[in-house]
Amino acid sequence: MRSSSSHAHQWMVLPNILVFVLLALTKTAIGDPFPPATLDSGPNLPTAPIQPCTTDGSCAGVLRLSSFGGNGGATDMIYVGSHDLSPSNVYHNVTTVVLTFHGAACDAYNYYSILVDVAQNTTGVDLNTHAFFVPLFPVKSTTQAYTWGVPQGGLNLAVFSASTKWSTGDVADNNNAMTSFDMVDAFLATIAQAFPSAKIVLASHSAGAQLVHRYSLFTDPQTFSKYQVILANSGTYTYQSNHRLTQAALLSCQDQSCLGTLNASSFEPYSNSACSDANSFPYGLDNLSGPYVTSHLGNAHQGPSLRCLKQTMLLGSKDTLRTTANPPLDMTCGADAEGYVRIERGLAYAAYFDYIVGCNTMDVHIVDGCYHDAWCMLSSPIAKSLTFGVPLA
Repeated sequence: MRSSSSHAHQWMVLPNILVFVLLALTKTAIGDPFPPATLDSGPNLPTAPIQPCTTDGSCAGVLRLSSFGGNGGATDMIYVGSHDLSPSNVYHNVTTVVLTFHGAACDAYNYYSILVDVAQNTTGVDLNTHAFFVPLFPVKSTTQAYTWGVPQGGLNLAVFSASTKWSTGDVADNNNAMTSFDMVDAFLATIAQAFPSAKIVLASHSAGAQLVHRYSLFTDPQTFSKYQVILANSGTYTYQSNHRLTQAALLSCQDQSCLGTLNASSFEPYSNSACSDANSFPYGLDNLSGPYVTSHLGNAHQGPSLRCLKQTMLLGSKDTLRTTANPPLDMTCGADAEGYVRIERGLAYAAYFDYIVGCNTMDVHIVDGCYHDAWCMLSSPIAKSLTFGVPLA
């Protein structure tokens, strides 16, 4: 595990051509036998100049994922973005696609505005060669509030009962053939088609980071390895074995003080008698739920040579609160087996990934002064450097 604080000069210079995508690879791209979705665009979107959206629907579009029948028939997917994703549109001039997933609040417009504002205020970023997208995973309680003026007539949205469903690749409540990972597949297929010259970086925050992390375990590793992966302040992680921090390490690692100090001896097999959920999905690979993760389990069990994917983890130095208020923290026993707060869980999983899985491909950066806040994390100097390839300020 290579680690640093955000103010240290241990940073990675990325190519100027980047794509900040909180999504991952498509089934059509990796040759999955599952039939691909049919992609139809919704309202036309502005192409230039890129501006932050309002809630009037002017930056919202719709993709139709018509091959997933299930009990809900065709499924429509709303996204907020800077470019029209009609199948006939190809943008060869775009070299950077910034694509992120929203958090548990389903606030895609907020995440989109953050991305655009960060880009506009980053020296050296040419907005004419960038595109920005945030797809929506609507939850029942917020569906009407987050359709942002998109005409509702004829739409059949995939709706989830809670963020814990879409962030773990589970099925939509109203379509048992459609999972959030299928939606990621389809959206990435569209991005690849529309922006053939763009480099792709997968980055995310909070529940979105959980989605990307778990998707990375079950998608094709060879294809996924083409992307830069940025995980910021994820609430929990999926372990590939029953190893967890020892009790001594667990109690001593509740802030950034254990950065760089954890090693193989910090882990031991976790006793299921202490917590029956510790190794169950989404914390481990037992008792999987959802057709996508079940059918792709073989990818999660592949050896280190295929699964040691390059990833960057960003952790807020002040993301140390244990609360069920906003932002809520998963405090079930399965989650607490990974650590008591987000920063501890991130440091523990990064060490596990390197020392137990056998990889040394996880870069960890502590972002000083950040709580559980997407704006603070994504606008930090290290995030700008990783996303846009600019020098670290």
